[in-house]
Amino acid sequence: MLVCVPALSLVYLGFASVNGSYALYLAFMVAGGIFGAGTGAISYTRPVIAAFDRQRGLALGVAASGTSIGAITVPPFLTIMIASYGWRAGLYALIAVTLCVGFPLALWLIGRERRTTTSDDIARAELPDAAAGPALPGVTLREALRGRRFWLLALALVAVNIPGAGVIGQLAPMITDKGLSEAASGVAMSLYATGLLVGRLSTGFALDRFPPSIVAALMTSIPAIGAALLLVPEPSFALAAIAVALIGLQQGSEVDLLAYFVSRSFGFKNYSSIFGAIATAGALSTATGLVLFGKVHDATGNYDLALIIGAICFLIGAAAFYATRWVGER
Repeated sequence: MLVCVPALSLVYLGFASVNGSYALYLAFMVAGGIFGAGTGAISYTRPVIAAFDRQRGLALGVAASGTSIGAITVPPFLTIMIASYGWRAGLYALIAVTLCVGFPLALWLIGRERRTTTSDDIARAELPDAAAGPALPGVTLREALRGRRFWLLALALVAVNIPGAGVIGQLAPMITDKGLSEAASGVAMSLYATGLLVGRLSTGFALDRFPPSIVAALMTSIPAIGAALLLVPEPSFALAAIAVALIGLQQGSEVDLLAYFVSRSFGFKNYSSIFGAIATAGALSTATGLVLFGKVHDATGNYDLALIIGAICFLIGAAAFYATRWVGER
């Protein structure tokens, strides 16, 4: 955080200085991806799983909800700044909020990382079912790569990120293609952000009380319903809003599920390396989904085929999560 948060602020400053150079723009995009990763889920979930055991799911949900709250509150603020002072002012505002508010609060609240004595320190955790598997003192990344559980989690993340990224990346044209207004697509994005928040909190709460594999399968299959609803030729705004919110529920649960399963399955010692390896597969699938949905639209003239593919992918992800209940750590 000490390195990546200030560096990301410098990236914002770099974007504000771009004046028509596409190569420079791409360079800052790459830098933003590199340093942005250091301000994301890996950095913020690691102290949480170190400090919480019995209610780790809820703790992860509460911690991750900050990004959802930001997604709800920051865009209107930036819209006002940009409308009043220009797009560069929006970037300067991001820099100010990041360095003067978010960064000091994060350092103060996290402070010196403390680790409790958790079930990750013993041979096996006492979990609602076998979905999270034996909680090891800390397997290495190489050992994790040899296990079927790692690949099931990677498959689940890839399967849900392709349609998740595709729908959200193409949401505005997808909504307008269905005959709804641009204003409706803006409201839909707000509902998506609300779905993120609800998904994070509800998933975290459920993980502490119900079999994790069932919770994960349920939360991952719900957005398939949302994708199916968007297939309606001329949906009402209410129907489209419900569809987007259902997809938001799953996207919100993603951080909770991945952090919970990785920490329970592979232990704490190499948590960040293993989480990062699975998240890399997710990032590649996100890029795939963004391109795929656009290409399918260009080839067919609508998003229906992409949505069908998306619904199938969500169900594959749900099946992969559910299959972890029958797979050991190796």
